[in-house]
Amino acid sequence: MTALPAKDNEHVYYTIHLNGRDPAWPQLTLDEAREAFAAGIRFSIYDEHNCEFNVSIPYSTIQHVERHTLTIMQQLEPVVPNAAARKRRPLATGQR
Repeated sequence: MTALPAKDNEHVYYTIHLNGRDPAWPQLTLDEAREAFAAGIRFSIYDEHNCEFNVSIPYSTIQHVERHTLTIMQQLEPVVPNAAARKRRPLATGQR
């Protein structure tokens, strides 16, 4: 495994091994992007065909210099209780 996903109650974390990449803007590999997406990291661009991936903002990064790793941290999207169960009902005549 090239990266390490993790979650807590408020954030999703995804750690990559830099392998010589610039920690300021490392390009994710296809496998890393797939694993990050599966772990819950959100992307503004996710194009497997062209290997173009941009993590959606806001996010934070944490670099561990001695381990040569970079952790991407994103806040989990808020979950609206019963949102999937709610259905939009048509308004009665005369209502707006």
